[in-house]
Amino acid sequence: MKKIFICLLIASISQSCVFLAAPITKSKATKNLTVEKNAIPPDLGRDDTYVIGLLDERRSRDKYLIKHIEENYKGKYVFSTEKDLTVKYADVNIYRYVLKYKRINNTVYNHNFRDNLPSSFSNSNNNSNTNTNVRSSNYFIYDRKEDKIYNSGFHSGMFGKVIKAYAQNMEKQRLVNLEKQK
Repeated sequence: MKKIFICLLIASISQSCVFLAAPITKSKATKNLTVEKNAIPPDLGRDDTYVIGLLDERRSRDKYLIKHIEENYKGKYVFSTEKDLTVKYADVNIYRYVLKYKRINNTVYNHNFRDNLPSSFSNSNNNSNTNTNVRSSNYFIYDRKEDKIYNSGFHSGMFGKVIKAYAQNMEKQRLVNLEKQK
C-alpha cells in the first residue's frame, strides 16, 4: 500500500510540474525570441520575401510548426523539406529566411538511482549508474541571403510553445516593419 501511495504521489507531482512548466516556457520563449535578443532579423517582413518553415518530416513537430505559423504569422511563408529547399525554393532573394531547429541532448546527472529510493523499493543488488538525458530544441532563423543565423540560444523541450512564441514575435516584427514603410 505504501508503494502505491508513493507512486501516485510521484505521478501527481510530475503532472503538476508539466502544467507549471508550460506557461513558464511560453513566457521565457516570448522574452528571448525577439529582435533585441538576436533571434529575429530586424528587417523580417520589410520586403517581398518568404519565411520557410523547415519541415522535419516528423508528424509531431511538423504539426505544431504548420499550426502555429498559419495561426500567428500573417506574412509570406511556405513549408518545405530539406530536399525541396535547394530545388523548389532555391532563390534566396525571395525565399530568404528559414525557421529551423537543432536538437540538443544534455546529460543531467549520472548517479546510482537506487541510492535515493527507500529500501523497500530495492529488489535487486544491481548498482548500475544511469544517465538522465534531457532533449530540447533550439529554434532559430537562418538568413540564406546574408548567410547569417539569428539565434538567441534559447532552447526548451516544449517545442510547441517555442514555435508559437516565435511565430507571434515574428508577426510583431513584421507589423513594426510594415508601419515603418508607411
